[in-house]
Amino acid sequence: MLKLMKVLRLITLLFTTVVLFSCSKDDKPDSPGNLSGQWVIHYYWDEKNETSDFSGYVFEFLSNGQVKAVKNGTTVTGTWHETSEEFTIDFGNDPVLEEINDDWEKIERTSSFIHLEDDNPAQDDELHFKRL
Repeated sequence: MLKLMKVLRLITLLFTTVVLFSCSKDDKPDSPGNLSGQWVIHYYWDEKNETSDFSGYVFEFLSNGQVKAVKNGTTVTGTWHETSEEFTIDFGNDPVLEEINDDWEKIERTSSFIHLEDDNPAQDDELHFKRL
């Protein structure tokens, strides 16, 4: 009986070890560096479709927490921060880009697409970035 219990404990330990080490690490927060490249606003909704307000802007999310928006040779610099659940953007008081200043709820994030929604359930704001 004692031998059987030792074998069962060993099997349980091995099974637990295999399960723990085979789990995906996708639950970690995204690191800032993996947003390199150029992005555009593919869709922006704030009570109505306002995507055209951002036509011509190209965004670059830098690993130091800065975000640059370039349009017609003019660069506006802001900040960004990301956790596993939120994506924060702040361009200060820029007359156009302040519209996307927010602590956004991260709905989807892939290597080529970011889907954000307002973290306030009373708002219907939605923001999509697409990699160029």
